[in-house]
Amino acid sequence: MGPPVSPPVVTERVGPHTGLRTTSLAKQDEIEEFYSKLRETTEQEREYYTIVMGDWNGKIGRNNPGNVSVGKYVIGIRNEAGERILELANTNNLKVANTFLKKRPEKKWTWIAPDKVTKNEIDHLLINDMRIVKNCQVLARFEFDSDHRVCRCQIQVENRIRYRNGRKKKSGKKGN
Repeated sequence: MGPPVSPPVVTERVGPHTGLRTTSLAKQDEIEEFYSKLRETTEQEREYYTIVMGDWNGKIGRNNPGNVSVGKYVIGIRNEAGERILELANTNNLKVANTFLKKRPEKKWTWIAPDKVTKNEIDHLLINDMRIVKNCQVLARFEFDSDHRVCRCQIQVENRIRYRNGRKKKSGKKGN
């Protein structure tokens, strides 16, 4: 884990990848700083695939006509944090992956309120290329002490062919 950006916002660097996170205790200016740093990071860290995931506390909501960042499989009503997610996704040409895959509503919620009745989908995965996403799901039977359920995304990345001087690079295997 890297150095703190501010008390409730933390940056992480694992290999070539950078991660930022904020806590639910963050103040409005700290949340704005988090999104600013996240935008800055996504602009600096240009890779072939961009994946941003986490507990956003944001409900995307159903009313998204013409928004290419959101699929048609959404639950709930959009909140302010959901607006921020969509702004980030639209600015960086990202898709909210869990909204593109059809799942039953009881398999989509990621957080349950203390009343044990209210459920929301507030954990999301944003990705720039939906072609590599094979599945996004919530693990309902993963038991641990939390009001969240684990989100999992299965991706499949094809091997990229490397070229040297306009020709395929030899694989290094004898006989090829």
